[in-house]
Amino acid sequence: MAQLSILSKRFNRNSVAFFGLTFIALGAGLPNVAQAEGLTFVTSRSALGGNDSVDFGVVGIPGVPFISVPNPFSVTSSGGLDLTISKTFGPFQTAQQSSAADGPFSANFGPRDALISTTRQTTGPVTITFSSLVSGAGTQVESFQNGAFNATIEALDSQGNILGSFSVPGMARYGGSGDNTAPFVGVLSSSANIASLRINGEREPGTGFAFNRLDIVSQPASTSVPEPDFSVFSATAFVGLLAAKRVFLKKKSS
Repeated sequence: MAQLSILSKRFNRNSVAFFGLTFIALGAGLPNVAQAEGLTFVTSRSALGGNDSVDFGVVGIPGVPFISVPNPFSVTSSGGLDLTISKTFGPFQTAQQSSAADGPFSANFGPRDALISTTRQTTGPVTITFSSLVSGAGTQVESFQNGAFNATIEALDSQGNILGSFSVPGMARYGGSGDNTAPFVGVLSSSANIASLRINGEREPGTGFAFNRLDIVSQPASTSVPEPDFSVFSATAFVGLLAAKRVFLKKKSS
């Protein structure tokens, strides 16, 4: 009986150790939902490869370049994705890139590009929030103040955590005829985990900036995080239990 009691204690210790190691091994393979997917910074529309977009010509009154737009305002992409665009305070304004140097808005976007501006009296950044997660997005940005500036973009997840922040230098030259040299800032993720963007193009706080069409890489069919497959754990634990039982019975018979 004493020998049986010793074997039983060994079995219990071995079982606890086995199950503990099983939990550790399986836990190491479970997805870490707090870990952000890596982002790629892209500086051209072709590199982004968008399959959806928002042309801001749908905002305001067609043919009228400077229309005040509420803050925040909502718009729907050509693919049916709803977006909310906001900033710290003050209204937005529509604009259109002129095709002549003496036009009403002669900057460095493409000719006749429909634009959204922060106006010169308000401060960036501008936040673009998507109604569902996307894999990427980007736009061209330009400061209202002539000279060197930085165009910046931040991608955030659904909890407001920053997935990545990027910047590229630009040169604002008003009085141009629309040479399309306004810098493009975009982000591209390996999964659909982007809930919102923050963009900025001010040369200094309060100088304002404008941006043009937003290209979007829409989400895959499903963006849910897969639940851990505990059937794998159950099967592994059951096999381990049988193995431990065989060892116990073998020692008992001997």
